[in-house]
Amino acid sequence: GTGHGKGNALWASLLVSSGDIVVWLDGDVTSFDHDWVLRLAAPLLEDDSVALVKAYYHRPTDQGGGGRTTELVARPLLSLLCPDLARVIQPLAGEYAVRRSVVEAIPFVEGWGVEIAMLLDVAQHHGAESIGQVDLGIREHRNRSLSELAVQAAEIMATLHSRVLGARALSDEEATLIRPDGSVVPLNLAERRPLSQLDTGDSSVSVG
Repeated sequence: GTGHGKGNALWASLLVSSGDIVVWLDGDVTSFDHDWVLRLAAPLLEDDSVALVKAYYHRPTDQGGGGRTTELVARPLLSLLCPDLARVIQPLAGEYAVRRSVVEAIPFVEGWGVEIAMLLDVAQHHGAESIGQVDLGIREHRNRSLSELAVQAAEIMATLHSRVLGARALSDEEATLIRPDGSVVPLNLAERRPLSQLDTGDSSVSVG
């Protein structure tokens, strides 16, 4: 079937790429350095026990609100519910590298929960110690409005709760963010099955 969202795009990219190591970089980064790909992939090339490498970085002091969802939502929840992952500095970083064999064996959340779900799934299957971190220096990107971040935060919290607390999946009617003015925003909590479970040669596999 069709899908949408950041996670769906990442999942689809696996269908049109090759190689034992997959490196993803966020498209809204404005401070990209040409050596980021190699720096992210290096721990995977040097140590077979590493499954996933997350970037961490420093934000320019004049950007104020960068990393709000990470610091106010993701890191506090991980500290409370998954203390083994509290050491991950940027759990929502969009710059990371992973072994294809690892990432094709886990499901993909289609929306903003994709990074937190991947972190949790890799830790569950390979151990928290299999997750490495690399300092990429200064990172600049487009900051999102609070309205946009509210949707992002809700999807991340719902994903984490379902993974860690075993909460039942929300119905489409329940998977919403209700704003103070009464408007309702649907949340994208759908998931793609692991690619290892699909026949990618089947013409019925649709990515968008």
